[in-house]
Amino acid sequence: MSWITILTMLVLAVTSAMLVMIYGWEPWQAFAVVSGGTIFVSLLLLAALTWSSSPSDRAGLWQVITTEMRKELKALFVLFRGK
Repeated sequence: MSWITILTMLVLAVTSAMLVMIYGWEPWQAFAVVSGGTIFVSLLLLAALTWSSSPSDRAGLWQVITTEMRKELKALFVLFRGK
């Protein structure tokens, strides 16, 4: 698993914990806001990256993005399964 994935998980966990402990939110609300915001920002970045590239480069760009996403998801599944 890459260091950026670990740092991202750490930031999201600290943000959720801060919303629950300091601001008194319910845990499900903190999770919903943090995960929804993360998904929204990620989709905006992917859309901006796609639209800024030339049409001939988009197929290669999506191939790289999906390959990296699958690699990170496999690493996360291995981590959560404990293997």
